[in-house]
Amino acid sequence: MQEKIIPHPLRNIVLNYDESKPETDYEKSLLQAYLKIHDDTLPVLQMHNKLKYEYMEHSDHIVAAEKQFEPIAKQLYDFFLEANAITKNRANKKSIEDIQERMSSFHEEFIVDFHENILTAQLVQESKTIEQAYDLFCTADEKLSADFEFYHDTTANDLYKNYDNYSLDLVAYDEDEQGLRGELDKMFHFNKFRNEVIDRYNNLMETINIAYTQWDETKRLISEFYDDSGMMESSISEHYAQHPDLKDDKRPNYIISPSNKLVSRFRNDMGLLAHSGHHTLNLQVPIQNALNGDVAQVQEHVLCLQHFPKLLEKFLFGFQIVFLNRDNIAMKDDEWKGVKEAMQWFVKLNEFPIMLFFLKDSDARAYCLFGDLIEQRDKEASDENMVAFGGEQVQILCDRLFQCCWMMLMFCHNTGFDPEPYIEAVLADYDLSFTYQQVKEKYEADVKAGIQFRVLKKGEELNDGEIPLG
Repeated sequence: MQEKIIPHPLRNIVLNYDESKPETDYEKSLLQAYLKIHDDTLPVLQMHNKLKYEYMEHSDHIVAAEKQFEPIAKQLYDFFLEANAITKNRANKKSIEDIQERMSSFHEEFIVDFHENILTAQLVQESKTIEQAYDLFCTADEKLSADFEFYHDTTANDLYKNYDNYSLDLVAYDEDEQGLRGELDKMFHFNKFRNEVIDRYNNLMETINIAYTQWDETKRLISEFYDDSGMMESSISEHYAQHPDLKDDKRPNYIISPSNKLVSRFRNDMGLLAHSGHHTLNLQVPIQNALNGDVAQVQEHVLCLQHFPKLLEKFLFGFQIVFLNRDNIAMKDDEWKGVKEAMQWFVKLNEFPIMLFFLKDSDARAYCLFGDLIEQRDKEASDENMVAFGGEQVQILCDRLFQCCWMMLMFCHNTGFDPEPYIEAVLADYDLSFTYQQVKEKYEADVKAGIQFRVLKKGEELNDGEIPLG
């Protein structure tokens, strides 16, 4: 027997040949196929080795996150126990304010940092990236396994059946093939380690979810404490959240679903608005946000109010917009009123055309309707106390206000709140050529014809037959 060593980047192949027998064409093709399996195994094993290293790193990060989150979870539990005790007595308002202040500081100092920098930016992103690479590895590994089994069962089959006919020694070959299988087994055993890492990751996520749920419950207790007159009542919305597929004729025209996280977050975070001593919501808008046309946060408050009809009525004309300059100092009225960029921001805000019904400042409400038309005003008829329009601008103004009033009726449909007096009040401010009755008739006709609303995600396009609100 002559030993033949064939170097390969994966492993040295060691075979024995009987010199008394000539090497057949079958043996030559078998060796080429065997080398091809080695060639195909190498990149898959390299993928395996890289993944194993990355999962080891991921495991280390999970362990570190567990240690970092442990004191956070304990503090969240302590907050819950404290809130559960002090919210039972309405005389504890000062204690409630104190725990809110401590919770706010803790949130900014610890929770935000952990959630953004450890959980989201590292663990979640890392897990997503590794799992994507693992999916590619699995595809390659499955193909390699199928190719190897085909090779062994088909290509190498004649060597096993008729080994006496060949120079290649079957015993040496089979031993070498077992060595190759050992390389393949490394990838098989890797899955056990990966599953252990994933289990630890899932356990950490479950721990975090439980702690966050407790945090939300703490905020809910505080929110309910402030609701001293039932302003946060949302039974209709809660009913449809529990029956998401129910589309009966009593269902309000919800712009966002009752089960949307924005609604539950609003319920947990905004209880102070329900307090009988709170009648104005001061919304701070950094000047850069205004310049960027960022109106989402303010609009989200109104979208959520649709689910709390008593609170909705309370805060009609109750939003006070406070613009912050680049030093985060509140701007005075004369610093933003009449300024083109500020007026354009209100026009953008009213692309959801009921926003003006929630603005406390009369100038801000006016800017919603015609902030982009100011430069086209009738300058002779206008003065510092009045902006006059004529012709085409008046028609634009009529169309916009009509749409706002129509949308307000639709927004309050079946919520139990009738916005008629508030619509009448807005119409009285502008004395245009249509009445509340005309708006109502148009609204009722459209409802009878059938109308559906859909909130588009950023970048999403309208479907055929859909029209934008603004």
